[in-house]
Amino acid sequence: LAPLPPRRPGWGWRPPSSWPEYNRAHTHSRCCTSSKDRVTGRPEAAIVALACVVIPVRLRLPRRRLPDPGLPLAQSLRAELDRIRAQEGLLGSVAWWYLAPLGAGVILFMAGAPVAPLFKVGYAAVVVLFFGWLLRLNLEAVRRDLRPVAHELEGWLADLDEASIAEGGVDVP
Repeated sequence: LAPLPPRRPGWGWRPPSSWPEYNRAHTHSRCCTSSKDRVTGRPEAAIVALACVVIPVRLRLPRRRLPDPGLPLAQSLRAELDRIRAQEGLLGSVAWWYLAPLGAGVILFMAGAPVAPLFKVGYAAVVVLFFGWLLRLNLEAVRRDLRPVAHELEGWLADLDEASIAEGGVDVP
């Protein structure tokens, strides 16, 4: 790094006569100062910014209000089954709306960094492995937690339908 510019007595730091000259002299050799390398102009920044909008929206959309406690049992069970199916769909597609945009963004950020290519490859591999592990956890949660509950609710609904038909042919709404 180049030394700091001289100080004037009583004035503190004195700017150089030419700022571009100062920037060239006082910029670390591995850093870039061109306008194309600013964070706001990089595609990975746009990907991460878009993910910061899409992720909360995607998390908010499938939320449903809890069913009214005064509803008949069959309607309450159907509402709960719909809620479980929405959660199942959300966790099942987490790779596309959560992991892929964030993974691509952080990998591209590192790809543009002034570090050794081998480090970039290693970083990308670690990110892919970590996001793969997160995907596996989400899919296991669907398989282990949500699908059994959905099957149980479907069974209860089928039992209610059969009971209503046996009692008098009245279909349960």
